[in-house]
Amino acid sequence: MKNIFQVGFAFGVVFFVGQTFAFSDVAKDNPNRIAIEYLQDLDVIRGYDDGTFKPTKKINRAELTKILLEGQNISPDPVTFKNCFPDVGTEWFAKYICYAKENNILSGYLDGTFKPAKTVNLVEALKILLNSHNISVPIPTSTETAWYIPFTTIAKQRRYLDRTEYDPTEEMTRADIAEI
Repeated sequence: MKNIFQVGFAFGVVFFVGQTFAFSDVAKDNPNRIAIEYLQDLDVIRGYDDGTFKPTKKINRAELTKILLEGQNISPDPVTFKNCFPDVGTEWFAKYICYAKENNILSGYLDGTFKPAKTVNLVEALKILLNSHNISVPIPTSTETAWYIPFTTIAKQRRYLDRTEYDPTEEMTRADIAEI
């Protein structure tokens, strides 16, 4: 009986989300529509003031961090989490980035900056995603193995990455991240 309830509830959520919370630029046949609307329903994503989501827009490091933390119901205190990188002060994204830094979810670049406006590629997104869920990833011991291979391997095992062929440098879109 419990399984029937869970399936019915899940169907109801998908149906409810799929019918109610559309962004004007997310077509009904968009393959990421259910994921996008689900995150909107949870108030993880809000879209833009004009009612759009801009699903094909490349996502940056600040937006990714916010979505991943809000998706786990983590909304850090902006008074506590600020000024953690020279280029991250008290902007809207600072609380997410500084929380993530303090909790070893992400790190900055060798020059000490975070570069919040820099677009995120697939392997960077997977690394931050796995770190945000405290999923242990073995570090390659061989220099012949690319640093990101353990992250993509685990992402495939957990079905965060549903393709066998991928370009690690592929810049992620807002729709891609919603789906992951």
